[in-house]
Amino acid sequence: TWKQWVLLNPYRVIKYNLNNMSGDMDIALAYDPRMATPKNLWDASKDLIGHHRGKGLTAEFQRAVKLGVIDSGLTASEIPDISKSGFFKAITGSKPGLLLKYWHNVKNFTQWRENILRLTAYRYFQKKIDSGEKSVYGASKPAEVDAIKNRDEKAAKLARELIGDYGNISEAGQWVRKH
Repeated sequence: TWKQWVLLNPYRVIKYNLNNMSGDMDIALAYDPRMATPKNLWDASKDLIGHHRGKGLTAEFQRAVKLGVIDSGLTASEIPDISKSGFFKAITGSKPGLLLKYWHNVKNFTQWRENILRLTAYRYFQKKIDSGEKSVYGASKPAEVDAIKNRDEKAAKLARELIGDYGNISEAGQWVRKH
């Protein structure tokens, strides 16, 4: 509850999202400025709107979710449903009020924003692999990448590890996150 308040309260949500976005963008641009072109980011943002509004998953999104590209950022991993935790559980009750609507909208926006760059990176690495480029490693270990034969799995690993794989934590790390 405290972490959610610190990150997403009305006084900090814009600053948090700008800082987080600039950090993610920094690594993408450092790796290859052509990855995060305005067109690539715009295409991913448009395509993700339907996904985040619950209008079904395309085959591409089903693969991306299954492979941990979409919905695997910090928001999905470390910020649970606010109505089920701590102080907010006591005050939200069964009817969603203004406070609960705020938290859901802010969390969904933040998750959408995180997913834009993740999907952009995934598509970028798919294109690099399809073009036959041999040494596409992103921020991953070359031996691990070379061991993956499936194009989508390889692109997903590269995208997750370049932008930040919040879902890849040890059992001990998961315990620390929960407690």
